[in-house]
Amino acid sequence: MSTSVLVVDDNPEIVVLLSSHLARTEFDVFSASSGYEAMEELETNKVSLVLTDYHMEDGDGVSLSHYCANLGIPCVVVTSFNIDSVRPYLPGTVSVIDKVKCFEGDYLVDFVKDFMDQSSEESRSKITLKVLMLDDDKVDFEMVNRLLSSINNPKYEVDYSHDIDHVLSQMSSNSYDAYLIDFKLGFENGISILRRGKQIGCTKPMLILTGFTSNTIDQQAMVSGADDFINKDKLSGATIDRSIRYAIERRRKDRQVNEQQMKLSHALKLSAVGQMANSIIHDIRNPLAIISGKASILKKHLKNEAHLSRTVEKEIDIIMKSVRQMSEIIEGLQNFSRDSAKDSCEKTSLKDIVQDSVALCRPRLKTSQVSIDISNVDETIEL
Repeated sequence: MSTSVLVVDDNPEIVVLLSSHLARTEFDVFSASSGYEAMEELETNKVSLVLTDYHMEDGDGVSLSHYCANLGIPCVVVTSFNIDSVRPYLPGTVSVIDKVKCFEGDYLVDFVKDFMDQSSEESRSKITLKVLMLDDDKVDFEMVNRLLSSINNPKYEVDYSHDIDHVLSQMSSNSYDAYLIDFKLGFENGISILRRGKQIGCTKPMLILTGFTSNTIDQQAMVSGADDFINKDKLSGATIDRSIRYAIERRRKDRQVNEQQMKLSHALKLSAVGQMANSIIHDIRNPLAIISGKASILKKHLKNEAHLSRTVEKEIDIIMKSVRQMSEIIEGLQNFSRDSAKDSCEKTSLKDIVQDSVALCRPRLKTSQVSIDISNVDETIEL
C-alpha cells in the first residue's frame, strides 16, 4: 500500500521541488498552497503524512500541525528558521526538518521514512470526541449519531438528553468535548441554554442545531456565544464533524491567546510595581541612612558623657533597631518586585521560610499582642 503525502507550501516552486523528491520513491504525493486549503484536502482525502511549510500567509504551519495532531495525522514541518526556535510552538508529535537539507540528495526521503517508521500505531491512533446532544426529539439525535458514526477519524461518542438541567450540569463540569443544542426546546430555546451555559462556566464548544433558516436566529446565536449554527436540513456527517473540530480548534487558540495576554498583563504589572518599588526604596533608604548614621554618632557621644542617662541610650537603641527592621522590609519589597523568572531554584528549609515571614510581620504582631512559637517546626523539611 502506497504512502500518501500532502505537501503544503505557498511557494509553487518549493512544492514542485519537494514533490519531485518524494515522488521518486513509493510515495503518492499531492499538494496544497496554504494551511486552510490543506485542511480542506484532509476533509476529503486519506493522508498518511502532511509535509508543511512553517510560515505561510493563509493558514500557517503551526495551525495546520495542531489540526493534524487533533486528527492523529503524522505531520512534519519544514522551515528555514532555527529548528529550536520553532519547536516550542508545535505539538509534541510533530517533527521539524531544515528546508535547505530537504534538497540534499535523499535526505528528505530518508527523513520521512524514518519518521513514518518511528510513528507508532499508538501515536497515530484515532482520537475520540465525546459529544452531548440536547434535543426534545430523539429521532433527530439518532440521525446525528448515525451521521457521525460514519466519520472514521476522529471517533465520536454521542450521548443524548432531553433534560435541560442534566445538560447544564454536564456543561458546568465541562464533561464533554462539545455540546449540540437544538434551537427549539419546548418552552425554552437553544440560545437561552447557551447563555446559561456561559454563566455557569462552560468552556467547551456549544453549537446550535435548528430546522429554521432565519438570519435573525443565526445572528442571535452568534452574539450569545454559539461556536456554530448548523441547519438540520443540510446535515451531513462531514458538516457536523467539521463544525465540531473547527470549534474545538478555535477554542484552543482562544485559550492560548488569553493565556499569553494574561502573562503579558502580569509581566507589565510586575514591571510597573518594580519601577514604583525602586523609586520608593531609593527615597526611603536615604533618610534611613541618615537616621542610622546620626543615631550611631549620638551613641558614641554617650560613651564619653557619663552624665547622660541610660534612658537616652536605650531610646537610641530602639531607633537603630527600627531602622534595621525597615531595611529588612525594604529589602523584601525589592526582592518581591524584581523579575525573578530567570532565577535558579534551590531547596530551602521550611523553618527558614517561617522565620523570615514572622520577622517581616513582627512589628504588627507585637502591636496586636500576638506571639508565634516556631520552635516545633521541623528543620529537616525542605521545599
